[in-house]
Amino acid sequence: MSWYRKCAVRGCQDSVSVRHRFPNPTKFMYVFVQWVDCIGNEVVRDIDPITVYNRYRVCHAHFTVEDNYGNNRLRKDAVPSLNLPDQQISNATDEILGSSRTESGLLHKLHVTRETHLSPKAKKLYKIASHLSRANRRLRCTRRLIRSTREVLNEALHHLDSTVATFIKSQITLAGSKSQGRRYSLEDKLMGLILHKQSGRGYPALSKIFALPSKKTIMQLLNRIPINPGVNDVIFNNLAEVVSGLDESSKYCAVMFDEMSLDPHIHLNVATKEFEGFETNDDEQRSAVIADHALVFMVRGLVKNWKQPLAYTFCRSSTKIPSASEDPTRKYLFLNGVKIIHIYDPPHLIKGIRNNLLTENLVWESAEDKYVASWQNIETAYAIDNAAGSLRAMPKLTECHVNRNCIKKMKVSYATQVFSHTVASVMTLMARAGIVGIQGEKLSETAQGTAKVLKFFDDLMDSVNGYSLYPSNGKPLRSAVSRCTDHFEFWVEARQTLRKMYYQGFYTTFYALFSNNNQTAAEGTEEQLRPPSLVNWTVTINGIIDIFEMLEQGNVNHLKCRRLNQDPIENFFGQIRQQGLRDTNPTCSHFKNHFKTLLINNFSSRHSMSANCESENSKNYIVAVKKFITVDVVVPSSTDFCSFPSETPNFALQYIK
Repeated sequence: MSWYRKCAVRGCQDSVSVRHRFPNPTKFMYVFVQWVDCIGNEVVRDIDPITVYNRYRVCHAHFTVEDNYGNNRLRKDAVPSLNLPDQQISNATDEILGSSRTESGLLHKLHVTRETHLSPKAKKLYKIASHLSRANRRLRCTRRLIRSTREVLNEALHHLDSTVATFIKSQITLAGSKSQGRRYSLEDKLMGLILHKQSGRGYPALSKIFALPSKKTIMQLLNRIPINPGVNDVIFNNLAEVVSGLDESSKYCAVMFDEMSLDPHIHLNVATKEFEGFETNDDEQRSAVIADHALVFMVRGLVKNWKQPLAYTFCRSSTKIPSASEDPTRKYLFLNGVKIIHIYDPPHLIKGIRNNLLTENLVWESAEDKYVASWQNIETAYAIDNAAGSLRAMPKLTECHVNRNCIKKMKVSYATQVFSHTVASVMTLMARAGIVGIQGEKLSETAQGTAKVLKFFDDLMDSVNGYSLYPSNGKPLRSAVSRCTDHFEFWVEARQTLRKMYYQGFYTTFYALFSNNNQTAAEGTEEQLRPPSLVNWTVTINGIIDIFEMLEQGNVNHLKCRRLNQDPIENFFGQIRQQGLRDTNPTCSHFKNHFKTLLINNFSSRHSMSANCESENSKNYIVAVKKFITVDVVVPSSTDFCSFPSETPNFALQYIK
């Protein structure tokens, strides 16, 4: 006789029928458990499911015609139901046969063969015992079903993200409960807080579908997160913990800071019973001055792409530069003996160059010639090109780029699109060819000098704004800085060029306030003006070179200069203004809440530190946000206003005086 695999059903002696594998436990665990329960083989029940799937078989004699498609192929949900052991046929048969066996067993213990032989009292007790025995069997069957269902559920949740699995278990637990009777764990509340902060308008819709904490519960939890002005120990402790898991190159970062204007307003915080809206550096340093600006500090990774808000303070007007660093042309600053390399934001510098060119001519005294750049040449070139209609050579330029009354001076793109290779090349072509516009417009003799200045600042901006490792076509400087690129050679020439540039204008008292030149002149006399936007380009170039040399010592061979600009903090301010539908001019109280919201969202985004140094697991977001809940703050109701101490108004008056 040929070799065959024995059927796994207890007591089956079939050696002819086709053998079928058990369902794959990794895909159909629930059906697999049903097979094991039906065949009545205790040996199979104690073996690993994968081993059973690979080694054991069930013959075709235990399946009905409806269980197969044809050609002896089983359906995915087919379960053995024929020729099974008596105690495993079905729940109903098991209950009936078990009942008869139990009843006969009870009668056998009493040495009685029939129920009619019992006394009336014994019959009554016998019925109670039989009922309890059947109930016990039903409970055992239900418990076995629940156990198998729980195993199937745990097996399915094992393949999901831990936070998703916790959320599903929470929904199963809270299903059917009234909203007032639901009890949420801290993880459930944190999940609700993150969802609410990601979309405040979408959270009510999600609450109708899922069992989520109410907005009041979330706000009470939010008040337990102490994010106040000044240095926050929780943020820095979490920062230190995360940094400990980074490799050495990923720890390199830049600290950036900028200010945002606020609406002066005094607000009473009901939760903390404090007045908000005054100039504040931390919890202990408060003044009587009403604040109208927020100063925000943020850290940004230089090698790895991560960012993290650090702290904020409220101040009156712009923050004054410390006296120790009043000279912005200094190469270094020293704080407690630590050398600090400071640079300026290149997008702000290029906007400053453009804004000064609107009113004064820029002179470049090179070794070859003396070039003069005038905004009038840009306006003339735009007028000539605009007459070409759809065949324009400078299609990106609009009235908002050129017209002095329409220029949006805060938009960096409007400045960089004027200081571009395209505008410089077209202007050079127009000047050399002597092209005249429809209305007789013609470029002046300084047009080629204007084109050279535009091309220089285009290359300069590319050299300090590279992001990709490899340069794009026609832009060799728009790439990461390394020893193999042309950046250092260009910067040596650029520093010499910037020293020979100045604005040709008239000396005013207003200019003297912002000029670094200690020399004075009579009001209205013509001077060679060198505003900070021109001088600070040299400081920025020197700083970037020093930063690259520092990175080289840490075995980092390239620097993406775009990670040194203030785009992250500018985007942060834009997100602040987008909170609460459209809060374009927030108060100190609003800014504090918005900062807390964005801080939580940053920990639940891919740009946070934990998302870059740990595995992509949303549990990290919950753990990161949970670390901020360190203070138990009780939110008072509206009736608690009467319990405020009577000296509170006097306490507020000492700030207002």
